[in-house]
Amino acid sequence: CMPVFAYYYEAGGKDFVTLAYTTECAHAYFVDNEPLDEDIFELIQSRYIYNLELNDACKLALLRCYSEVLNLTEKQLAIEDELLAEYTRRNMHFAFYKRLNQELVLKYHLYDKVFLEYRANPHSHVMLHYSRDEDGENFIKEDMLDVYDGIFVKSFVMFFGEAVQYYISEEHDNEIQVTESSRI
Repeated sequence: CMPVFAYYYEAGGKDFVTLAYTTECAHAYFVDNEPLDEDIFELIQSRYIYNLELNDACKLALLRCYSEVLNLTEKQLAIEDELLAEYTRRNMHFAFYKRLNQELVLKYHLYDKVFLEYRANPHSHVMLHYSRDEDGENFIKEDMLDVYDGIFVKSFVMFFGEAVQYYISEEHDNEIQVTESSRI
């Protein structure tokens, strides 16, 4: 599929088709953890640099890609800063933020936070049950927020030596099912 798209793009294909295909690849990478082709990454980055239309799927994929690169250029660091500013301003937090440039982690006050991510159907009702007690007996129950297309996130401010025991439940057709249990 990628060779066909590359030919289409090189031949001057329509911008809305290019954006649609790019969005599909970016969404699969960001939401479903599928690999992102290097050419798609370069295309998204180029569109960002030249202020061409990009949607959340593409920009979030670009930001996540930056979290996986060891030596970013100055331009990439500036883009990373702009994107992180946009998404933290919109209260869209993800676990990969902690892997971004450490200066940005400090700048956006992410150093003392832990982001618990859970992926499910975006239409699911996801509940988090957690306890900060050492014995894990007093559980607090709250809805997890669907931050982006089935990526549910809860952030915790945590200090050295602190632990949180949790389990996650999903409600389907009036049935509650515990789907994950662990400790942070």
